[in-house]
Amino acid sequence: PDFDMPALGNLNMETSVTPEVISVHKFSGVLGGAPFDMAGTFKNMTGPDSEVDFKLQGENILLYRDENLRLRADTQLVLKGPIAKMELSGEVAVTDGGFFKNFGILEGFEGITKSDTGGGFRLFSIRKSPFNDLKFNIRISAKKPFLVRNNLARGSVRPDLMLTGTGEVPLLVGKIYVEPARLYLPAGRMNLQAGLVRFEQTEPDRPKLDLLGTATLRSYDITAVIDGPYDEPVITLSSIPPLPDDEL
Repeated sequence: PDFDMPALGNLNMETSVTPEVISVHKFSGVLGGAPFDMAGTFKNMTGPDSEVDFKLQGENILLYRDENLRLRADTQLVLKGPIAKMELSGEVAVTDGGFFKNFGILEGFEGITKSDTGGGFRLFSIRKSPFNDLKFNIRISAKKPFLVRNNLARGSVRPDLMLTGTGEVPLLVGKIYVEPARLYLPAGRMNLQAGLVRFEQTEPDRPKLDLLGTATLRSYDITAVIDGPYDEPVITLSSIPPLPDDEL
């Protein structure tokens, strides 16, 4: 294909075909070195009442990999319904993942694509029919933490999310749990004690931060509380012994 995807191999398919139904009894292979199985039916392929019903499952499947990102997951997905109103449901549980891209000191979320609605960001967008109307109902969890390892951070996160919306406008709802981590800032190192990134039902494309960090700089114990929208967070600083706000 003309886009990045893991290598496919060892493909085997058993199928039967009639004018009304294509039945895939078994379609197996290896995706990124991990085995997968798929089966299902495609009814009335050329008619207005075309329907699909397919199931995909695999353990530790490589979903994506490049120099900056790696993602493997146990995957159980079902694609079902009329072609014009398909739904993709199931669960993706991260088994091995990491984000490794290094950043310049002043780089942040400059590369995030803004939503057409004016706020937040867009995950991706499928604009071609019939997948633009595809409905998502997929739980995203983690059997092992998703690692963050680069020049600005060392830590890990655990997603507990639902992918909803449509192919054209996908949405995340739920939480990402931030485990203890280290942040490397121009002023020094900060220990991130714990936190959440919340994707709320009312504004899923604008996640909210709820983070607590501590640092010891020049003999001062500094605490940072970070909350609010990811693109406009409120950062409240305090210290022992107390320092004026401008010095903090």
